[in-house]
Amino acid sequence: MRNQRRSTALAGFLIGLSIIFIAVLLLLAQYTTTSADSPAQSETTMADGSLILRTEQLVVSAKNGQTQLHVFVRDAEGEAVAGAEVAFTASLGQLEPPIAETDSEGRATTTFQSEDVPGQAQVTVTWNDVSEHAYIQVSESTQNDAPYSISIASVATILERGQQATLTVTVQDAQDTPIGDLPIVLFSSYGEVSTVSAVTDATGVVSTTYTAGQQVGVGRVTALAADSSATMTIRVINKRDDLVNVRESLWLPLVRR
Repeated sequence: MRNQRRSTALAGFLIGLSIIFIAVLLLLAQYTTTSADSPAQSETTMADGSLILRTEQLVVSAKNGQTQLHVFVRDAEGEAVAGAEVAFTASLGQLEPPIAETDSEGRATTTFQSEDVPGQAQVTVTWNDVSEHAYIQVSESTQNDAPYSISIASVATILERGQQATLTVTVQDAQDTPIGDLPIVLFSSYGEVSTVSAVTDATGVVSTTYTAGQQVGVGRVTALAADSSATMTIRVINKRDDLVNVRESLWLPLVRR
């Protein structure tokens, strides 16, 4: 009888212990579920998006020179972000407006105005923690009163992505005499030039290679010599692109030094 009582007590103890163990497991499961659903864990932060910034002119006069800049805001999936507030700042000159809101296409526009100070203006646009830069050369003279005449020629003005073309920059004085030993600076968009700076030869010529980037659109190459400049456009297309669909308004935003 005594052994039977002991067995019964032991069985009861084990059953009670099992119940306690199951209860603990249930409590742990409930705590885990509650923690996973708590605001601190389910709170979503905005994924980093991207900014595309372009300037309509790479070189402006220091005397009342101006150009528009356009920024396109994209989310992490590459979709346009409407109603995004972007802030513009510049190392030289003024920007109006300094703060703008994107439209339904995710685009916002500001105007750069020079202030009689030559140099290179860095324009920065910021949205949340994302920023992008563009560079504008502010020249002392306008093209009309510049001491040199500059021209740019290319073997091709329409390139597929990744294709190359040879560019020839020619510098002459007012009497059409070639100017040798003159430093030239090149700026490009929608692609890269193999030579950013060079010196003209005895015939007043500098040659460089332009390599189209991976973004489709209409870009520009600008040559700057002293206070004179010249700009040409190059279209970058896909192999199957219809040229009619390449719009002049979509040149690449990124301006390189």
